[in-house]
This record gives sequence, C-alpha cells and structure tokens, in this order.
Amino acid sequence: MCFNECSRLINIDDTLSKQDNFFQFVYNKISKDTKKRSILKGENFIDVLPFEKIGTRVIPSFKEVDLDTLYLLKNEMKIAFDTICLYNDQIAQVYIACPRNKKFQKQIEVKIPDLEETYKDQYKIKIIPYSLDSILRDNQ
Repeated sequence: MCFNECSRLINIDDTLSKQDNFFQFVYNKISKDTKKRSILKGENFIDVLPFEKIGTRVIPSFKEVDLDTLYLLKNEMKIAFDTICLYNDQIAQVYIACPRNKKFQKQIEVKIPDLEETYKDQYKIKIIPYSLDSILRDNQ
C-alpha cells in the first residue's frame, strides 16, 4: 500500500490528525502481545520492554520518507539520540516507524558518530517501513 493510499485510509478518527491516528495504529499493533513484555505509551513514542532484555523505543512518524528525504526525520532522530544517551541501560534500540512506500521498502540503519564512539555496537537506530496493509483489509 502506498503512502497516498495510507494517508486517506489512516484518518479513521476524524477528531485526530493523521499522525495521531498512525501513532494509535502502531501502538495497537505493538500492544497486542504483552506476555513477555510490557508496553509503555509516551507522548510521541512507544517503549517495548521485554521482562528479561533491554528494551526498544518505537517512534511512529507519519512522514513519507526514503533515502533522499531522511532529513524530514530530524526531530525523530534527536529523540532517538537522546533516548540512547539517557536510557542506554534500559533502551538500546530505537525504531522510527514510517509508512512504507514505493521508495521505502527496506529498513535503514543509522549510525551516529557520537554514539558510535561511546556505545559502539551497543545501540541501534533504524528507520522501519511500517506496512499498513491491515488497514486496507479492515476497510474491505
């Protein structure tokens, strides 16, 4: 499903923005499985905290991105950087989830020199293409 189709279908709750609807969509998908983990919902992030492992922060962002437009995620990257610096003992992975589109089909791993120097291989930041195909199935 392309970004334009998603932008029309994601607006399920007319009182919420497309960003807020996308955030809720991602949260609902992630929060379905809580057997071996807890899920914490922040203002602009979702923390997935396995009971016996280091956690992952997911930052849903309803932006059309690809390799040429990663600059659009400047604010999300700052949140990811700050998360790794402040919570590295609890959260060592940050995923920025954006709607998948024709130019964005595979995840993009981001390396930040300051984090590389301090944390080496002890952190991960990835921009993840999030499939919205289930919206299409639900709307049929």
